[in-house]
Amino acid sequence: MNFNKWFSSSSSRSEKTYKNIISSFLIKGISIVINFTLIPLTIAYLSPAKYGIWITISSMINWISFFDVGLGHGLRNKLAEAFAKNEIVKAKSYVSTAYISIAILCIGLFIIFISFNHLINWKTLLNINSNVDENIGNIILILLSIFLIQFTLQLINSILLSVQQTAKVSMFNMISNLVVLVIIYFIMKFTKESLLNIALVLSITPVIILAIVNIFYFKTEFKKFSPSIKAFDIKVLKDVLN
Repeated sequence: MNFNKWFSSSSSRSEKTYKNIISSFLIKGISIVINFTLIPLTIAYLSPAKYGIWITISSMINWISFFDVGLGHGLRNKLAEAFAKNEIVKAKSYVSTAYISIAILCIGLFIIFISFNHLINWKTLLNINSNVDENIGNIILILLSIFLIQFTLQLINSILLSVQQTAKVSMFNMISNLVVLVIIYFIMKFTKESLLNIALVLSITPVIILAIVNIFYFKTEFKKFSPSIKAFDIKVLKDVLN
């Protein structure tokens, strides 16, 4: 078999896939190095006990990802189908319905949580030493609020995946981790140990990056199907969920 001929005859779609796979491996390799650097740096800033508390809280918050109910994956699949058929109006309806549905879900979760948060003794529930001088309830509330915003904004990743821009999703995650690494280095130099500081840096940074990515793409490449209340269609929701 002539491998040179095989590669040269590849379609542009296949070539794009190969480039994304190679780029993703390189970017994820850099991300692993950044994460390996970030962990000891975070532990050095916090006490081991507070770092353990941070891991516990962040893991709990990440459980909310299960409330996605398949919207992210469904959006990616339906968008890929709509793009293949050049159905821009339908694509806009899919995007708008997914964004608005996730936003409504997040608002509902926030209202439920804020209604019960003051009734929960988080230090007792999580078996945290009473000597820890942090308001765990407030930290969890702040983290949840920011995470719910991220939960909505990260739908842009599904759109990028639907147009085979996998490497860009990895790249934006890498940039977020790199910014976090730099900020933590500086707060170590100028602030005292604080679980709240770590929580804010690690949660707000990805949201800012995602917000910039959303604004950029919906003003440029994805402008034709940017989210719109008018394009929301409850009938489309079932398709996206599938």
